[in-house]
Amino acid sequence: MPTTWQTWLEAFAVVAGLCYVVLAIRGQRHCWIAGLLSTLAYGVLCQVAGLWLQGALQVVYAVLAVVGWRQWRRAPAVANAERLHDAAKNAATEPAAPTVLRVHRLGVRNTIAALAFTGLLTLVGYELLVASGSAQPWLEAATTAGGLVATWLATRKLLDNWSWWVVINVATAWLYWQANLHPTAGLYLAYAVLAVLGWREWRKQLP
Repeated sequence: MPTTWQTWLEAFAVVAGLCYVVLAIRGQRHCWIAGLLSTLAYGVLCQVAGLWLQGALQVVYAVLAVVGWRQWRRAPAVANAERLHDAAKNAATEPAAPTVLRVHRLGVRNTIAALAFTGLLTLVGYELLVASGSAQPWLEAATTAGGLVATWLATRKLLDNWSWWVVINVATAWLYWQANLHPTAGLYLAYAVLAVLGWREWRKQLP
């Protein structure tokens, strides 16, 4: 059974996680700060619960939170280059300011590539988890791999990240329920609902 400090840490992680999703839906850059705090807390909880790969994933999430914070500050270099080129044509004396990263789609070819990469990560994770004696190696490996890819999609403000999260969050809820982290399981079900709302909100922002 969870100890008192684990209960409080899980409660903090749940609140920070919800803040991340709500702020992300609204397109606010500060969502990555909330996400980082939630991730660090869950990193500790996963290690205590014996979810080794999920714990390792939290470390990657922390890195991606920093990447997301930086990426959401400005658009890709290509967009900046185009604006600088236009400014030069108009004989502007000042370089163009960085543009805001906009919501866009992944595309069919990139979706296939993302799914293939997720499958490869799942196979690697499965082998590692079997060796470590995981009770649910396939589920933990698949949710870990899918969560990693979906978070990367979010850092690039790709609309598709939300549809990925609907599936991943439902599966992860079951994983945490089995680990007796029941509030977290409920959180991931809430995440699945919020992911649907996130998809609808971001879809309105497509160019």
